[in-house]
Amino acid sequence: MSPIISGGGSSGGTSLTTVDAHLTADVPLTSGAYVDGTSASFAAGTWLIVYKCVCALSGAQEEEYTARLWDGTTIYDESQNDVQTTAPSAGDVCEVTGLAVVVLAATTTLKVSVRADHASQVLKQDVTAGSGSSHTATRLSGVKVA
Repeated sequence: MSPIISGGGSSGGTSLTTVDAHLTADVPLTSGAYVDGTSASFAAGTWLIVYKCVCALSGAQEEEYTARLWDGTTIYDESQNDVQTTAPSAGDVCEVTGLAVVVLAATTTLKVSVRADHASQVLKQDVTAGSGSSHTATRLSGVKVA
């Protein structure tokens, strides 16, 4: 059996269709409202989709983050993470991750939207505070399986 190479590569004549998108800038979150983060276009077919959202912590409080994979109408997956912070330091983050098998009848733009309980939260492009390079902390990736 030949190994499968990610990133659209091939092995043994098998090739994969992949999609990978990430934030290009930090996105401020609004208390109690979903804010759009990463989005990408997916062709018709069956997709295995993984998403990760990294949110910067601020303030000593309990914070609940909810991430939603959807097309603006149909919700394909929703994930949540709660965190209690007493004295967050610069660079402290909370991750929300999800995985879904999505069947699309036509090319569709899917997006990940995030909601936070309190104001002054940020969806991070780069997980390393003060870093000059991008670590693509918040991303949306998919592999077409059928």
